[in-house]
Amino acid sequence: MEASFKCSSCGKVHKSQKGNFLASNSSLFAENNGYIGICRICVERYYLQLIEKYGGSVESAIRHCCGMFDWFYHEEIVAATKTAGKSASRISLYPSRMNMAQFKSKGNSYADTIAFDQKAQIEKLEQADVDNPVGETTITASSETVRFFGSGHSSADYAFLQREYEDWTSRHECETKAQEELFKAISLAQLTMQKAQIGGDIKEIETSAKTFQSLLDSLNITPKKKSGGVLNDTETFGTLIKKLENERPVSEPDPEWADVDKIKKYLDTWFLGHLCNLVDIHNDTEELYLEELAKFSVAPPEREELYGSGETSILDKFSKSKQGGESDE
Repeated sequence: MEASFKCSSCGKVHKSQKGNFLASNSSLFAENNGYIGICRICVERYYLQLIEKYGGSVESAIRHCCGMFDWFYHEEIVAATKTAGKSASRISLYPSRMNMAQFKSKGNSYADTIAFDQKAQIEKLEQADVDNPVGETTITASSETVRFFGSGHSSADYAFLQREYEDWTSRHECETKAQEELFKAISLAQLTMQKAQIGGDIKEIETSAKTFQSLLDSLNITPKKKSGGVLNDTETFGTLIKKLENERPVSEPDPEWADVDKIKKYLDTWFLGHLCNLVDIHNDTEELYLEELAKFSVAPPEREELYGSGETSILDKFSKSKQGGESDE
């Protein structure tokens, strides 16, 4: 009885697998004479559909097929299929190119592809550890970070910029677009200074330092301009006192410590009270001053206090006697 081989996709029966079906080294197809169960025409039709689904990516379409048919996938094998006359036949050439000596030693199945990719990733990470200084980790910058700070920086630079920007904006007011741009420029200036210091470029260090100082001045956050602080060198004494009273007023003392030595009463009485009396200002301190002054003042006694209401003073008696003598004459 003549053998026949049916395609599991279109159902067409072929008398021979060779030339009609694509080969595979996977153990999954070992009992099928090492051929997949889908005919070549159906594979190429499906491959063209995959190219369209993957947005025209031939590499993605071939990798998809490798996963389905348990083929080993490698970019160099994909490149070797470019000699095909038509793009549709590249998938047909892939199994034969995969069996070439330079590729066959790398793997035979899609499981080997996964192991190969993992090994390559480990080697990449190990190389990154060698390239980076001790204690630093490889950080991949997000697309938002790259767009915000601009392209052309390394992953470590983006990590530094993002860290400094977040630190600045968390400690200072940043509510407008202009402030965001200035803080971004400050972070970039810091990165420039750092690189200049590492490279020992004195001129670049001075230039970047001046730029950094100018940006701080623009935001009014230089060390000599303490934002909102009460110890500003430009403040007058009166303004400083007012600011202290408004922002850091002295609290009321406990009753047991409230003017225990009466110094406040003394100053109110003999300084402020006396001053108010001199300039004719009537208030509580002036009255307190007059009350205390009266305690230490001496006034001449009144007539009634000396002789009473019925007594006659010597002066009165002398006056009366003189008046009487004159009348006798």
